[in-house]
Amino acid sequence: MGQPHLEALAAAHPEIAEAHRGLAEVHAQRGERQEALQELHVALRLNANDAETYFDLGTIELVRGSAAAAVTALETAVRLAPSEAEYHRELSSAYQRESRMGDAEREHQIYEKLLSTPAAASVVATRP
Repeated sequence: MGQPHLEALAAAHPEIAEAHRGLAEVHAQRGERQEALQELHVALRLNANDAETYFDLGTIELVRGSAAAAVTALETAVRLAPSEAEYHRELSSAYQRESRMGDAEREHQIYEKLLSTPAAASVVATRP
């Protein structure tokens, strides 16, 4: 769904968290990180238990160089969806940027273990 459609959906139904997360994705793809962050925060106010939104937030924070904010968001994503291998991989990266090497290694090991599960490996391989 394109940005005009998502904007129209979010305007008509501001209570739909997925519309705001979709807009955040469009903004992030365009390099509009501040706008993406704003939409992700709206999505989280509407659905505070969406691991994917926390993951997206953490990923953008990593790109922005805000490792501490990324760690907070990614720890929440991992807590909400512990079987998502890529969440552990990104959290490992965030820990590395915070010089938390023991935590980074632990998360990397979890990531590797999850990848050794055929179902998890196929899901990670299909994601961009």
